[in-house]
Amino acid sequence: MDNIAKLVTRPELAHVDVIEKLEDALEKAKRGEIIGVGVAYVTNDGAIGTGFSRCEAGGSLIGACALLSHRLCSDD
Repeated sequence: MDNIAKLVTRPELAHVDVIEKLEDALEKAKRGEIIGVGVAYVTNDGAIGTGFSRCEAGGSLIGACALLSHRLCSDD
């Protein structure tokens, strides 16, 4: 009986999701589809960080951050 299954931990799944989200955004940026970006992150030791690019569509970026805040709070 050689039915061996790999158990995937929640942190490992989260790591994959982080990479997928960042790579998707990076590819869009390389194609010129993204003109501004805001980033918020949590490190594996619990530290937090933020960053953003200045762009002409600053108001839209603020709106996107507000929508993200709402989605995080509603677990959407």
